[in-house]
Amino acid sequence: MSAKECRRDGCISPAHARGLCANHHKQWVHRLRAYGRFASERCPIEAPIERVRQLRAVGVGLRQLQELTGLPRVTFAKLEKPGRQWVSRRTYELIMGIPAAPAYVLASPEAFIDSTGTARRLRALARVGYGGPQITEMLGIDDRGRFCDLYSGRAKHIKAGRAMEVAVLFKRLELTEGPSRIARDRAVKKGWPLPLQWDEDTIDDPAAKPIEGSNYSPFKERLEELHDMGIRDVNEIAERLDQKPESVKRQLERIKAASNKDSAA
Repeated sequence: MSAKECRRDGCISPAHARGLCANHHKQWVHRLRAYGRFASERCPIEAPIERVRQLRAVGVGLRQLQELTGLPRVTFAKLEKPGRQWVSRRTYELIMGIPAAPAYVLASPEAFIDSTGTARRLRALARVGYGGPQITEMLGIDDRGRFCDLYSGRAKHIKAGRAMEVAVLFKRLELTEGPSRIARDRAVKKGWPLPLQWDEDTIDDPAAKPIEGSNYSPFKERLEELHDMGIRDVNEIAERLDQKPESVKRQLERIKAASNKDSAA
């Protein structure tokens, strides 16, 4: 029997897939589907494309994607190829196996990642009174000017471990007032957004924009306005503020935690 012929005994038709001709392969697929055991070697491309876009939006670079999946660079380039509809099951499973989390969570601590989110967090903290000297002291860094290039925008990358430290600090301090009037005045002069002007789900996305001008007022004030109107349901608040319910819940939890901390002080 020729290697190019169907492997079924007595069939000389050309092999189509898995060593079977088109007719026998179709029969084989139908049989497995009937028993719920068929898994195609091809998968629709839409879900992997969307997952990669989600990951890139939270700062995961191409190098990190390669490290996380073990897939070559060319595989990710082919995802955006016009007209392509399928990827291999292996590629599908490797890409979809990556959780949609920020780069500083996914990457190894020593890996360099995009610094956009870290710079935004540092600038936002400066806006509420936590400047470089206060941040470096809280992180145990001797060099008080360590983050100068991040504030200025010159540093395009940062180690994932350091980005994680800044993100954790940001969550702890974003609803509190810092001690530095100099940092606050400088941030106001430069027009840096306040912490709550950033959606924490998109702060690491270079394409994301802060809530500006008349569309923004501190979350606590907007919440009080809605409460005065009798609106207390989280889903309705989220709809009024054009935010995800999960984001509203997190902000409410942070406000509650900050209030408890002030009461205990």
